[in-house]
Amino acid sequence: MGQSKMRAAWVASVANTDWPSAKGLSVTQQQMECRKLLDLAVQLGLNTIIFQVRPHGDALYKSAFEPWSDRLTGIQGKYPGYDPLQYWIDECHKRKLKIHAWFNPYRVQHPTVKEPLAHNSLQRKAKAWCIPLKKGYVWLNPSSKAVRQYVQTVILDCARRYKLDGIHLDDYFYPYKDFLPPTGFPDHKEYSAYLKTKPSKVMDREMWRRHQVNTLIYSLHKGLKRLKPKLEFGISPFGIWKPGYPRDVKGTSAFDKLACDSRRWLREGWVDYLSPQLYWPESAPQQRFSSLLNWWKQQNPLNKKLVPGLASWRTDPKELINQMKRCEYDPMVHGFSHFSLGAIQKDSYLTQELINYRRDRK
Repeated sequence: MGQSKMRAAWVASVANTDWPSAKGLSVTQQQMECRKLLDLAVQLGLNTIIFQVRPHGDALYKSAFEPWSDRLTGIQGKYPGYDPLQYWIDECHKRKLKIHAWFNPYRVQHPTVKEPLAHNSLQRKAKAWCIPLKKGYVWLNPSSKAVRQYVQTVILDCARRYKLDGIHLDDYFYPYKDFLPPTGFPDHKEYSAYLKTKPSKVMDREMWRRHQVNTLIYSLHKGLKRLKPKLEFGISPFGIWKPGYPRDVKGTSAFDKLACDSRRWLREGWVDYLSPQLYWPESAPQQRFSSLLNWWKQQNPLNKKLVPGLASWRTDPKELINQMKRCEYDPMVHGFSHFSLGAIQKDSYLTQELINYRRDRK
């Protein structure tokens, strides 16, 4: 396997998925869990960690804009006694691992977050930006220029102050339908205001929403390149751009339902790498892994890094290793990313299979 390939894993903090394993652990416990995860990453032959630093309008790092995440202490806004992101950066670099800070751009409340909210929570200081959805979720409004500027300010601030190797966004832009009220996402007021400007070429609602998301991606790409040209910028969109692309694929349309034109981000070079979430096995008749992978390869005229996301938490180990091999040996694919490192750690059989595979590759 060439050294230029990106062999990554996500570490999710939302709902204490991977790290820390529970709210309220001591600093010593949190740091020990971090080191164990990173030692595992080294055993697996990984070279990049994608660490979630902003799960929902909060921060796992020192921020002047947003409160400390409740994932750390159990209380939003409470100082955890150290700077987790700086600790992760130091421990990654000790092991010669790159680290990308992973931001969720628009989710501002998760159902696992409990009251009281911190005084500088967005739901307190910018309530007009916040849109309640189903199941206890709250979303920022992607059609708000002020929201987009704020999100970019938060990300650029972190990129400026920390010695990161990359910045990463996940797949949550406009929310998935399970979170939406029956009337859909409530941006009617903003769309009506747009129509009143009497544009020469009127965008329908879906096109207009994609334009809002595209504006953030393009602006953030430009801002990061001005700030730190060598910093990598990547996104992990839903793996299906649109049903019928390729012809045998069916499923949720990220293009139509999430306002994500991820193909354009890749084609226009607004990202340094794209990690489409190819979370299906080869046996899936309507979302075959190889069909999706081959289609994404064809959408990359600028030869940006194509780093498929793998469903390591649910894929049979033999199948997972076959997917990894496809990504490793194909010169048009630039690596892979496991979701997630914590899921691998929790599955001792999978862990050993991946360690054996790595050992056999040496």
